Amino acid sequence: MLGLAEILGGLDPRVHRGVGYSLRDEWTIDTQPFAASETCALGWRLVRREPLPETRNRLYRAQDAALAARSGDRAGKLRRRSAVEIAYDTLLWHRLRGERLLADAWDWSSTPSSDNGYVAVGGFGDDGLGVIAYSRAVRFGTLGVCAQR
Repeated sequence: MLGLAEILGGLDPRVHRGVGYSLRDEWTIDTQPFAASETCALGWRLVRREPLPETRNRLYRAQDAALAARSGDRAGKLRRRSAVEIAYDTLLWHRLRGERLLADAWDWSSTPSSDNGYVAVGGFGDDGLGVIAYSRAVRFGTLGVCAQR
């Protein structure tokens, strides 16, 4: 993700400054192993432009259950993207189309963070794309899953 940011730009500078509170150390993208080593797999998939409504304001496991329920018995089960896949898709779309996907939403990825949370990508404003990690016990209305098939 750090290499991607160098090539495409577009990450919010605050992801390097740190976000923390009294019960947690400062979290920055620079301290996360995935940010320097994870890459996108070759291939293509269909991806939703915004989080599925049934995944918003739900805990991580409840989102997984909603994805499984929506997939049913079909081939090509719905799944979460990795944090790098989300950033790549979102930044590349912005560069090519000038449109900010995830401007008012966050896509909760399958990428674990070093503090046992999962990485969320979104809040794509004028300053850039946000990257943060949340505990699986977090939920709020703009946090969901832009599922891919």
